[in-house]
Amino acid sequence: PVHAARMASTSTPSASSTSPASSPSPSPADSSPPPPAASEYCHALRNSKEGAKCGRVADRTGFCHVHSQEDTHIDGMAVALTAFKASASLHLFSALAFKTLSLASPSFRARYERTSWADRIDLAERIVSSAHGGLVTVLGAKALFWDNSYHGNVLHGFPRTGQLGLSISAGYATWDMLIMILEGYPDPAMWVHHIFLVLGAALTMWYKKMSIVPVSYLITEGTVIPANALWYLRVLFPEYVVAARATEVLRLLSYFVFRLPVLPVLVWFIVRTPGQLRRCFSGEIPRAVPLLCIFFLGLFGGLNIHWSILMLRSFLAKVHNTVIPSKLVTPSKLR
Repeated sequence: PVHAARMASTSTPSASSTSPASSPSPSPADSSPPPPAASEYCHALRNSKEGAKCGRVADRTGFCHVHSQEDTHIDGMAVALTAFKASASLHLFSALAFKTLSLASPSFRARYERTSWADRIDLAERIVSSAHGGLVTVLGAKALFWDNSYHGNVLHGFPRTGQLGLSISAGYATWDMLIMILEGYPDPAMWVHHIFLVLGAALTMWYKKMSIVPVSYLITEGTVIPANALWYLRVLFPEYVVAARATEVLRLLSYFVFRLPVLPVLVWFIVRTPGQLRRCFSGEIPRAVPLLCIFFLGLFGGLNIHWSILMLRSFLAKVHNTVIPSKLVTPSKLR
C-alpha cells in the first residue's frame, strides 16, 4: 500500500506545476492577434482573371463589410416614395420660408415681388434640387471611392450606398417632373434626363448587375449646386455682378470636372478590369444588361456634353458681351 501511494503521488501532477504562476508570461509581441489566414480574407473578387481577393478580412458571411452588401438589397420603391415625399415637404417648407421672409423684410419683399410666378416656384424647387444633388453626390462618391465597391467586381457589385442614391434620385426626379409641368419647362433635354433617370434606376434595381454605370453618374448631380447658386444671384441679387461672375466660373469648372470625364473614365475602368469586358457578353449576366449600359452611357454622356457646351457658350457670351441664340435654352434654366 505504501508503494502504491508513492506511485500515485508521483504520477499525479502537483498544483504548483499547473498553476498560472508557473507558466511563462506572454511577451508583448505574443499579445497581438495573429494575422488572418488566407482563407479568412474576403473572396468577392475570386472570379477575376488572376483570382485576386478583396484584401479585407471576411465577416461571418465570408465577405467583407462592403461586398457582403451585394446580397443585401433595399426596398428601392419604398426609398423612392420616401424621397418623393421628402422633396414635396422640402419644397413646401422652402416656399413658405421665402414668403415669410418677404413679409418680414421690406428689402427682400422688393426682390421677391419682382419675380415671376414660375421663378417663385423655382425659388423653392432649387433648394430641393441642391439638397438632392449634394446627397446623391456623397453617396455615389462613397460607393465608388471610399468603399471601393467595384474594384475587380464591375459586374456584380451593388453597395447599399449606390442603391440608396439611385432610389433617392428616382423619387426626386419624379417630383421634379411634376414641378416642370407646372412651370411649363421648355428644355426637352431635361425631360429626357429625368425620364430615363427613373427608368435606369428601376432597371438597375431589377437586374442588380453592372450598377457601376448609373452609380458613377450620381456624382454629376453635384454640379447643380453652383448652377442653383448662380440662378439665385441673378434673380434675387442682380447687383452682385462680381459674385455672379465668380459663381459662373465655378459652375463651368464643375461641369468640366464632374460631368465630361465620367463617360471616358468609366469606360476605361471597365475595360482595364481584368476579364470584365469579355464576361459582360459571356452569359454570366443577362444579355440585356450590357446593351442597356451602352445605351445609357451614350444617352447621359451625350447630355453631359450638350450641357457642358451650353455652359461654355454662356460663359464666353458674358466674356465677349455677345448674345446666345434664342433657339437655345439658356443655361440659367437648368437645375
